[in-house]
Amino acid sequence: MKRENEKQPVISLSDESFKHYLIHRYGEHSGNYSWENARREWSEPIPSETLIQLYNRAKKDIENSGGRIVGYEVVDDVLISHEVVNSRWPENWMWVLQFNND
Repeated sequence: MKRENEKQPVISLSDESFKHYLIHRYGEHSGNYSWENARREWSEPIPSETLIQLYNRAKKDIENSGGRIVGYEVVDDVLISHEVVNSRWPENWMWVLQFNND
């Protein structure tokens, strides 16, 4: 039984840090993109579709263990949260990953 005031582990990542996380954690077995080059240099931009694919894998993985991923952006001085990424990769969001304690 989970208590209401029980804290869950949470990390927050900038957009660039979250991209690094996605590539290092989920990128090795994805598509035809050269993951080794991306890990070494970041010289070529990672396609938006690829980032969304990695995000969806991470989201599914974290949600299956009882956590969640939320993206945050500021629009007209208002903080807006997003739990879905649609057709293109959002630039300059802050990402929060919440993990289950179990």
